Amino acid sequence: QQLVMNGPPPLVSNGLPGGNIARVAVFRDCNGDGRPDTLFVDVNNNNQADTAVPCVAVDTTGDGVVDALIADINFDGIGDTLVLDTDGDGLPDTAIAGVLGDTTGDGRADLILVDTRKSGRADTLVRIYPISPPPPPVRRGSSSSLVHSQPHSQPHSQPHS
Repeated sequence: QQLVMNGPPPLVSNGLPGGNIARVAVFRDCNGDGRPDTLFVDVNNNNQADTAVPCVAVDTTGDGVVDALIADINFDGIGDTLVLDTDGDGLPDTAIAGVLGDTTGDGRADLILVDTRKSGRADTLVRIYPISPPPPPVRRGSSSSLVHSQPHSQPHSQPHS
C-alpha cells in the first residue's frame, strides 16, 4: 500500500487471529550467553509469547541506542510489528501491528506507522533512526589482528500494493 500525503491513514493488519491487538512479547537468551537473542511473540492470540519470530533492533528516540524491535510476526518477510518495552525493565514486552515506510527513497525503513487504537488503521507514527555505528576496530599490542564488532542492520521496507 502506498502512503499518500494528506491521505487517509493506511490500513494496518498483521493477518493474525484476534486482529491488531497488543500482543505479549518476550526477548529471551536462547544461546546461553546471558544476553537476549530471540524474540518470542503471541501469534496465536492465547496470551503466551510462544513463537520465535524474526526481528531487527532499532532506535526510535534518535539517541543512537537500540530501544525497540521491528518484527515480522506473520512470516511474510516484511516487518509488520513494533515491539516496545512497556513495563520499564529494558526488554521489549509488547508487540503492536504496524506498517513500515521509507520516506527518503533509500530502500530502508525510516518510520513505522502503528495501530495503537486497534482500529485497523495507523494512528501513531514512530521514527526509526540509524543505530550508532560500532566503534572502529581496535588493534591489540603489536599484532596486526583486529577485533571487529558485529555489524548492525536496519529494517528494509518493501512497497505495498
